[in-house]
Amino acid sequence: MFDTSEMKPLPEAIPGLMTTEAVMDRADRIYIEKMRMPRSRDRLRIWLHAPFLIPKRDIWALEAAIKKQYFKNKDVRVQIIECFHLEDMTLQEAYEAYKDSILLELKSLQLYEYNLLRRASLDFSGEGLVMLELPDLSVLAARSGDLTNYLGRIFRERLGFPVSIRTKTRGGRPALSPRDDADESAILSILDQAIRAQQENPDQPEKKAPVRAFTPKRAMLAEEGSWGRDFDGDPIPLSEIRSEMGEVTVRGRILSVEKKPLRNGNTLFSFVITDFTDSIRGKVFGKPHEEEQLDKILKNGNFLRLRAVALFDQYDGEVVL
Repeated sequence: MFDTSEMKPLPEAIPGLMTTEAVMDRADRIYIEKMRMPRSRDRLRIWLHAPFLIPKRDIWALEAAIKKQYFKNKDVRVQIIECFHLEDMTLQEAYEAYKDSILLELKSLQLYEYNLLRRASLDFSGEGLVMLELPDLSVLAARSGDLTNYLGRIFRERLGFPVSIRTKTRGGRPALSPRDDADESAILSILDQAIRAQQENPDQPEKKAPVRAFTPKRAMLAEEGSWGRDFDGDPIPLSEIRSEMGEVTVRGRILSVEKKPLRNGNTLFSFVITDFTDSIRGKVFGKPHEEEQLDKILKNGNFLRLRAVALFDQYDGEVVL
């Protein structure tokens, strides 16, 4: 058991607090080490300890409950720094039990690293060493430094396992570092070449795009002969899309695609693309007669140029196209 002599149980440290049932049921085993607020009085930081894992959703709910119950009409941000003392678990067991929380947090912080971790695998067989195995795509692996640093902090500071992390690609090669790889402009240039090559593939018959009026809710995929209307404009890096910014032109490679039939007979296509500076989710609502064409366009690994509106999606809680 970790030393709690200088800590207080959660109900004693924050009297009267009401939050999720999962937290309240074990509140007497959750300890608060310290709470700090700067002179600006705009942020409260709370150092929390527990001998078990607390899902990130419950941590966020706890932050929201403290904010609502104690700072309801004040501009104060509540931040919990959690540390788990998992004496009866190995790092691999802790990671597997906590992986959903790691992905959830990554998705809220950086969609690129979130998609990269979803496609990576971790090897815990080394003593004091974790091997992060990445998809065999050099420009993707070259951007793995932020993910490695993030996982290192989670493993050491939150889960309590002092390990090192190394990366390699699925082909067995060490992952490139950013300085070993091409710069961002070169990567984007490679993307443009891939898109052009895909458009010129003689095995794909040319299709003329139907002309339709643009609405803000309709993303326009505009390979030559694909879906939507023609457009001009230089694409911007996905890393520049941080908030709602109206119509944008981007290009990238599709990482994943999901389809959902709707009650009105249309189909929602939700896909994630990356240009290796960042990733973003796009959504297209296709009519029944368009579904077959969109199935051909929106395939994993395809390269796209598209024009769409960058809007905050309340359902996903992030900016999407």
